[in-house]
Amino acid sequence: MYERQMILPEIGEEGQRRIRESRVTVIGAGGLGSPVALYLWYAGVGKLRIIDGDRVSLSNLNRQILYGKEDLGKAKSQSSVRHLSDLRKGEGQEAEGIECFFKEENGRELLADSQVVVDCVDNQKTRLAANKICISMGIPLVEGGVHGFYGYVMTVGKDSACLGCLGYRREEGREDVPALGPAAGVIGSLQAMEALKLITGAGKPLYNRILSYDGLEGEFDMVPVFPDPECPYHQRKTDRTKKRNGEVL
Repeated sequence: MYERQMILPEIGEEGQRRIRESRVTVIGAGGLGSPVALYLWYAGVGKLRIIDGDRVSLSNLNRQILYGKEDLGKAKSQSSVRHLSDLRKGEGQEAEGIECFFKEENGRELLADSQVVVDCVDNQKTRLAANKICISMGIPLVEGGVHGFYGYVMTVGKDSACLGCLGYRREEGREDVPALGPAAGVIGSLQAMEALKLITGAGKPLYNRILSYDGLEGEFDMVPVFPDPECPYHQRKTDRTKKRNGEVL
């Protein structure tokens, strides 16, 4: 079933074993989450957890390739898992759908035992929550976004540049994000590639780099980014200070 990827020297039997034993959580099962889930599932990821509190609507169908009209009104988390299992299920694979919205309050519990997290949402508040929790838990986070013909991918590690380092520190108002289906497909595929690189150890993950995609010009650009020493998400916890006679000990 996995012969074509196992003949790659970067994968081989050992890499496929790592994929089979991996535990990946995908936050968001929409335009990005659909190709991410499909490619990770088809690659043989052992446990795939999909978190989404939304339901399928007609406006989703131009880019959210996991769904059809028969899914309208149904929970994305459950529909996505059902379709993945119907399409193909390898030995030892498990897909779990969790119908809820990812928040800072529930994030640590939802990401428990995750080896890699892939963020596929379209709002800043959720992105920042995933960013903060993954850094605190030491879990690599594959971040991606799409806007019209454009998109980007980056990987966030405990000590690498993160969304906070780039200035994403304020919650923005929710609005509909324009998205072209193929652009979401490109970025979602790149996110799945990053996740598989992290799992297998192949190649060079996008730490401290943003891969930017311009669909109108047909161009990719690699943009270096750097950790911000003042980033609130990277500040280490300090011992509690104690005061005695006005002195800090």
